[in-house]
Amino acid sequence: MGTPSKEDPATDADTSSGDAPPSGSTVFAEGERVLAYHGPRIYEAKVQKAELRKKEWKYFVHYLGWNKK
Repeated sequence: MGTPSKEDPATDADTSSGDAPPSGSTVFAEGERVLAYHGPRIYEAKVQKAELRKKEWKYFVHYLGWNKK
């Protein structure tokens, strides 16, 4: 996850019942700054997109300071 974008899965705490959470209940919002793993290190990143796939939230992030190429 040597590309500038990364997919980091995270689950919503309200999914314990097995039901899909409401579409607006992501843990992280698009545009929010977060800390994300890239290998063994943690970098500051910005959430580019959040999607609900198979009852699990997937996040696409851009590591701040990394080239977009």
